[in-house]
Amino acid sequence: MHIHYKSGSDELMKQLSAAVQAYFQTAKTDTYINRTMRIKLMVMIGGLLVTYVGIFFAHPHLNLLLLSGFGYGLFTFFAAFNLAHDAGHNAVFRKKKHNKWLLYLLNLIGVSSYIFKHKHNRHHYGPNISGSDADIDDFKIGRLVTSSKRRKIFRLQAFYLPIAYLFYYFAWVTYKDLLAFRAVKNPNGTPLPHPLSELLKLFCTKLFILSLHILLPCFLLDLNWQELLLLNIAIYIGPGLMMVFFVIPVHLNTKTAFPIPDANHTLPFSWSEHQVLTTLDYSTQNKWVNFWMGGFNHHVAHHLFPSICHCHYPALTPILSQIITNAGVNYQCVSYYELFPLHLQYLRKMGR
Repeated sequence: MHIHYKSGSDELMKQLSAAVQAYFQTAKTDTYINRTMRIKLMVMIGGLLVTYVGIFFAHPHLNLLLLSGFGYGLFTFFAAFNLAHDAGHNAVFRKKKHNKWLLYLLNLIGVSSYIFKHKHNRHHYGPNISGSDADIDDFKIGRLVTSSKRRKIFRLQAFYLPIAYLFYYFAWVTYKDLLAFRAVKNPNGTPLPHPLSELLKLFCTKLFILSLHILLPCFLLDLNWQELLLLNIAIYIGPGLMMVFFVIPVHLNTKTAFPIPDANHTLPFSWSEHQVLTTLDYSTQNKWVNFWMGGFNHHVAHHLFPSICHCHYPALTPILSQIITNAGVNYQCVSYYELFPLHLQYLRKMGR
């Protein structure tokens, strides 16, 4: 669905853009990679390699094997959400080709970078709006918006969906990309023709991750099927836990808005107001959360300025939140302890 935002000049966005420009001029830096991001590049990629190699040194100690697998799974999440996510927005490097190379990190963890970029752009186009937000439209096992059909099983979604989220990375690696190649569309809703080269990359991506997760551990370590199963559960559960507690709830909670377009597909807010109202920040002053979560705890800043590297968000968020509040728009920030309960409350509300 092609939506329209409130007509007229987006005055809030003008103020925010002016403040951001002033910040970078004063700081005498640009919007791309900085020292913190360079450290992240080394930590995330290094951690990914070390934890995977550790799997082969940990065997035959099963506990160490599973711990290495769990650590490797966590670093797949950290690498994807700290590095590849920003690269998908061309926010890390000045040159687009360098961002494109970093985005291929997704392919190395089993995810199509091509599909991710198209689907994620749809999410940014109209967050929390059915028909415009791919994250909502592709969700079939629960009820996330009022326009979705009610089913009896959805009354239990606050119990079963958090468990299902644990397999998010597994679903992404195994079948979500395959389904998306048939379903993904351009932001305006028109069908997206896929180059043959991208289909070939998809095949190579899935073959590569199959080798990393199953074939190499099976043949080099001579694991039995029970050990191989436990290893893969350990790998996939880490990213699932991070999605459950720190990513999915930033939009889907009882504090964010879910605006409904009118008959002409027009929303009651400007673009910038919509981004603020449909997004929730959390623990924005926590240094550990800032380092590991790839700016997802500064999600309002990300939705307003996705082309800015997330390492600048801790400095920008206080500036942006003050302007937003002064403009009478409801900026909201909670602690990470509150985030998941707010999501559960929303699932219960929508399941009734």
